[in-house]
Amino acid sequence: LHRDPFDRMLICQALQNALTIATVDKAIRAYSVDVM
Repeated sequence: LHRDPFDRMLICQALQNALTIATVDKAIRAYSVDVM
């Protein structure tokens, strides 16, 4: 589980709305969200 609450919110929004997250945070890549 990602510990940053703001990042968790971004992950949820991206999953719910089929969005891509632009980040260098490798912890977010553990989720089934598109990352660039």
